[in-house]
Amino acid sequence: MSTGVAAAPAAEPADSVRPSPPPPPPPPTLTPTAAPATDFSNRNSGSNVRSGDGGGNEDPTSLRVGRILSLLKSVEQEVPPPRAKGTGSSPPQRAAAAFDHAGGARSAIGGTAVEQSSASVFDGVKAKIIGQQVEIEEKTRTIAALREELKRLREASADQATQMKQDNKLRLTTQRKEFETVVNRHLAFIDKLLGEKDEISRKADALADEVKAMEKAFKEKLKTVEEQHARDLRQQRDLWQAAEKVKRDKWIAEKTKSIKDQTVKGLEPEIQRMLAQHKAQMRQIEEKAKEDMNRERAALAEASARQIESMRDKMIAERQKACEDEREFARQRYQKQLERDEMEFQQQKRKLQADFEDQKHYLSEEAKRARQADLLEHRKATDELRGALERLRVENDAATEELRRRHTAELAAQRERGEIEKQHWQEQYMARQEAEMRARDKQLREQLLKERDDELELIVQRLESETNSNASDIHRRFRMDVEKIRAEAAEEVKQLRDQHSLALDKVIAAQAALAKCEEERKDLQKQLLQTQHESQSKLGDGAVNSDTVSSPATLALTSITMDYRRFMSSGAKGEPAEVAPAKTVKNKNPLFQSPKRDRLRNYIVATMGSGNMRDAVKLPDGSTSKEEWLAVNTVDFFNQINFLQGCVSDYCTNDSCPSMRAGPRYEYLWADGKTVVKPIKCTAPEYTEHLLAWVEGQLDDEAVFNPEGHFPPNFEATVRTIFKRLFRFYAHVYHTHLKQLEAIGEDKHLNTCFKHFLLFTTEFKLIEDKELNALNSIVAQIIGTAPRV
Repeated sequence: MSTGVAAAPAAEPADSVRPSPPPPPPPPTLTPTAAPATDFSNRNSGSNVRSGDGGGNEDPTSLRVGRILSLLKSVEQEVPPPRAKGTGSSPPQRAAAAFDHAGGARSAIGGTAVEQSSASVFDGVKAKIIGQQVEIEEKTRTIAALREELKRLREASADQATQMKQDNKLRLTTQRKEFETVVNRHLAFIDKLLGEKDEISRKADALADEVKAMEKAFKEKLKTVEEQHARDLRQQRDLWQAAEKVKRDKWIAEKTKSIKDQTVKGLEPEIQRMLAQHKAQMRQIEEKAKEDMNRERAALAEASARQIESMRDKMIAERQKACEDEREFARQRYQKQLERDEMEFQQQKRKLQADFEDQKHYLSEEAKRARQADLLEHRKATDELRGALERLRVENDAATEELRRRHTAELAAQRERGEIEKQHWQEQYMARQEAEMRARDKQLREQLLKERDDELELIVQRLESETNSNASDIHRRFRMDVEKIRAEAAEEVKQLRDQHSLALDKVIAAQAALAKCEEERKDLQKQLLQTQHESQSKLGDGAVNSDTVSSPATLALTSITMDYRRFMSSGAKGEPAEVAPAKTVKNKNPLFQSPKRDRLRNYIVATMGSGNMRDAVKLPDGSTSKEEWLAVNTVDFFNQINFLQGCVSDYCTNDSCPSMRAGPRYEYLWADGKTVVKPIKCTAPEYTEHLLAWVEGQLDDEAVFNPEGHFPPNFEATVRTIFKRLFRFYAHVYHTHLKQLEAIGEDKHLNTCFKHFLLFTTEFKLIEDKELNALNSIVAQIIGTAPRV
């Protein structure tokens, strides 16, 4: 550390007297600037120079240096020129002259010593000042270089953030296009299936018209046969009458000849009597033959008409029933499939938008923190700043590379597993369906053939028993006609069966193709959700404890794979799966479409992903009121109930659940106080339908859920009633349908939803303890203490 400059000139000898001109005004002395010079040296010795911020505040050291330089300039200007030859005009001498003017008359004997001392002091000060100026220039250059480096790093960080945003936007656009392409392909395939269904319906109608035409032709043919039969009968009767007349005439002639030969007059009365008797017998025989012919003809016509009518009615009824069943089944299935696809697409779209907003907010926060870190690092040394930046760059590159490698490996493994499972399931399902259809078709064909043969055999036997020997020709022709009709009917039945088999094959092929497309779409959605979940976990959202709560990505995957599992379980029985679509709130109320509601939804998703569900149900700090928090969560729990009701709709029917019960002790009656004032007993599906319709009406009522945030005084009481009735649905499901949900693997999703529901109601005391007694043991496991009985 340098020492200060002497504050006063050196002492002169007493006997040294030097004449001098009148003293000018005293110049500024070096005494006031000596201490600041020393202070400036001490400050620079610490090697901690701070650059200015570019404003009007100057550094004190710069001010002191400026004052010293101005003092030197003034000293040089005020020192008089040399009087004697050989006297120098160096700055030390001028400084000495200045000291002589300031101190009065000096001795000539001591002038040399004073000049030497002043010169040495001035040289030391000047050397220090020059060194300080050089050091200041070096510090200034270093600061400028640091500023340039900081500016370059800021630009690089901004470029990197911009590039990341562009990449995310491009990736999101690509995924959206892929999803839209898949949805359009599915819609085109469904339209194709509907066209094929219409074509089959038209063919069935054409076949019905053909059957009617055949029936009409058969009636005309039967009428022609009956007319031919009547003509034959008349012809036979005429032949018989002619033959009988010839016989009678011949007999009369013979008898007459015999009588004439006998010429016995007493035989005349006997002959007359015999003739009269013969005529009476002839009339009786003719009347009897006529009655027998009429009776046989009527019996044959009646039996034929009755048989034909029964066969026609049976065929028409079976064909209409099969067509109606197939048409209704296809329409319901395609309608449900379209509604479910639309619902899942909207859910995925909203989730992607929320994830994109979260990622955007996270990146902006990261950029802000990075700028603050850069400002702090700016005040540190250059080596430390560069080292920290280099380490950060290396760590980021390593983390990014590791994340990309793991993502690629997991995506490839998931794709291979999904492809193997899909192929295995398709092979099993197609083989099982084909075997069952063949067995069913064979059994139906054998049964129809047997019934037809039995009925035809009975008809033939009845006709054979009623006919006699006089009608043998008619019976033979009639049996030939019957055999011909039987052959035609068998051929027609065979054609109808072939057409039915072709139609069933087309339907099975269409169902298989549709199931394949559906599985591919669900696999893509599962991969996308898993990728997003992995990315969020790597960015620092924290891992989720699967034993405590399901993450948002897990909940989404569970809802997507639910239909797949139910389709697998129903496919094992050889029947196409029918999943009841879950009705969701259409957000008619503007309260649930506001940006603040979206922010609260994002907050719920973020806190659910933290792994602690108890923190996720607490009222967030800030400007959110309790009423707004209750309103947003009410909509979410209502949607969860809707989804769970779609899961149990196949098992919860009017026959299986004739009343809304939660075990043997609790039975719930329905009354809403408006349309149903007196509580009524209803089945569990009817109670659930009334409940969901009533809650949806409450949510759409802007007088209760006010869009502007002005909630009525009874708002909390209304919310309590909603949660009390929603809890009854959980109580019924746990007591009645838990085993069925465990069989299809949806019990974990039910437990997660109910835990979230129960923690929220406990946090805000929305349900009384006596209402919770229906699920006493489950409530005790979740909240740690059982409610009071």
